[in-house]
Amino acid sequence: MYSYKRELDNVAGNKKVYLENLTSLGLPLVYRKYFTLKNWYVHTELGVQYNYLVSSFADMQSTNLLDGKTTQSSTKTLSYRNRNLYGGTFGIGASKSIGIGRFGINLSWASFIPNIAVPDARYDNVDFILDAQYIDPDFSLNSASINFSYQMPLTYRIRKSKS
Repeated sequence: MYSYKRELDNVAGNKKVYLENLTSLGLPLVYRKYFTLKNWYVHTELGVQYNYLVSSFADMQSTNLLDGKTTQSSTKTLSYRNRNLYGGTFGIGASKSIGIGRFGINLSWASFIPNIAVPDARYDNVDFILDAQYIDPDFSLNSASINFSYQMPLTYRIRKSKS
């Protein structure tokens, strides 16, 4: 889930806050190269990522700076957004054997091509644009993540039964 917020102060005597939430499903394809450094396993990773946008929703809040009156509106923005998003990913990490398992840390960064807005649908929602004084821009979704893990082996035995 991605979310971004824009605040505009003193727009025609109003303070405006625009908040949009985008929910997507992602599929990364990553090549990982491992190195050993004393008791540590270090890795780097490089890959591509595909995200499919499932839903997109925006809230707009406008507060009159003179009397403090607040109005709020919301709209679905999925029809104004590209559903297929493509990007690249890069990461580094390290792991070390501790006890019966292995503790690991991984840092990764993903950057998507800035094609989030559908150009032909950008100006279709005229009422919302006039209320929000907002025009859908093209922007790039970027994400950074840090993951901690502890992996333990699962051991099992298969026995042949005597029949």
